Amino acid sequence: NALDETGEPVLDWADRPQDMSTAIMSSLLGIKLTPANQKKLDEQTGKSVMRIKRQLGMERGRIKGKRMKNKITDAEMRKEIEAIYKMKSILLKNIGRSSR
Repeated sequence: NALDETGEPVLDWADRPQDMSTAIMSSLLGIKLTPANQKKLDEQTGKSVMRIKRQLGMERGRIKGKRMKNKITDAEMRKEIEAIYKMKSILLKNIGRSSR
């Protein structure tokens, strides 16, 4: 395992020790040979969920702004906002699957 300047093991983002042979084998085989820290994975998932919600909320505000400026009709606004909610649902479902 790789060690830092203090002699402590070097860890990746999921608190797995970095080992050159394991990293090479993981890259070649396309699978993780060392288990990830579930707490770190959950933190990453939570951050992704918040990022998606924030970005889609901003997009919803942008669409409402277009309606306030009469650039789109009420029907167009509803259609675009409905598409945002569908996208949000799909993205959050996929995050849930990838965190298992």
